[in-house]
Amino acid sequence: ARARGLAQAAAKAGWEIAGEYAASIDVEQGAPGTWNSLVPSPEEIDPGCSGSLPHPALMVVSWQPRVLAFRHFLSNFECAEIANAAAEHLMPSFIMDGEGQLARHQIRTSHEVRLRPGIRNIVINAVERRMADWSQYPLENGELPLVLHYEHSQSFEQHYDYFIPEKFVMGEGPLEFGGQRIATQLIYLNEDFEGGETRFDRAGLVLQPERGTCVLFHNVRPDHNVDPLTRHTGVAVSRGTKWLLSRWVREIPFHQPARELIRDRYRQA
Repeated sequence: ARARGLAQAAAKAGWEIAGEYAASIDVEQGAPGTWNSLVPSPEEIDPGCSGSLPHPALMVVSWQPRVLAFRHFLSNFECAEIANAAAEHLMPSFIMDGEGQLARHQIRTSHEVRLRPGIRNIVINAVERRMADWSQYPLENGELPLVLHYEHSQSFEQHYDYFIPEKFVMGEGPLEFGGQRIATQLIYLNEDFEGGETRFDRAGLVLQPERGTCVLFHNVRPDHNVDPLTRHTGVAVSRGTKWLLSRWVREIPFHQPARELIRDRYRQA
């Protein structure tokens, strides 16, 4: 009954899927109280809960390139829920080749899955919105989040997340919709492994994975030209397995055609 009450409260706050979930929970006839009285207070769940939760902490990691980290961004439960939702859908990872086509390549040996409809759940939806709110970029500018799984010795060698302007034309290929990838968000979903650091090779910067931490780095400089200092490596895992959530942010809504974007205006600015 309490689970149903919580789901109905969530539905009342705007989460329609929670209403469907609430309707699927059987409650015995004659159960005392209304749904509102069935919602437990924090004190009922854990009298000391106010002091037992980790405090989120925002840190400026680097200004060149621009890298921010938000510790305790996700709870352990949320991290596990995302990994569990993705686990049975994993496929070998791809890269974008010079022709703008997806291709397998030895520089990227992980497995991955896009969090598309059918895989998503109420937790994933909430996490994606939280990531968008913190990034200060609109939710619709983000590509579908990607869950990555690295086993022993798997890595992602040096690469850029942005599409190199000299190789790709705005409005065509991977830049047909949404424009450039101007920012990247990474969330480490576990930490019980060795290796697997995120290394910015040209900046001499290494980020140690910490479960629940969200990293935001800008693939473009303040003048909006791409930043070569963001070239980075997903270091090989030397023990255990690594789970990572990745989200790329475009300069305009991801569904919007980008043909009218003129890159030269950024250099003039």
